Amino acid sequence: MTKSYQTYLRSADWLIKKAQLVNHYRRQKRPIACDWCSSTQDLQVHHRHYRRIFKEKMGDLAFLCRPCHEKETKNKGSFERAVWDDILSWIEKEYV
Repeated sequence: MTKSYQTYLRSADWLIKKAQLVNHYRRQKRPIACDWCSSTQDLQVHHRHYRRIFKEKMGDLAFLCRPCHEKETKNKGSFERAVWDDILSWIEKEYV
């Protein structure tokens, strides 16, 4: 990533974005946990994609624990599909 991206991750804007993600999960009554393994330890915010970098929408972001985040970074894309499948299943159970 570029230096501006690394600067962004240390900025007040990014801290606000992470707080907004917490609130987004709470409004949806989703646990603040890894979207893949449900761990609540060592959580990080993951960019599902970088199309709206610096102007992310909540759907662009996910909570991942450090081990899952490292796996996703190593295998970019396969995890994202699995997460979305899990999310869609959860929505169907809760709201359909």
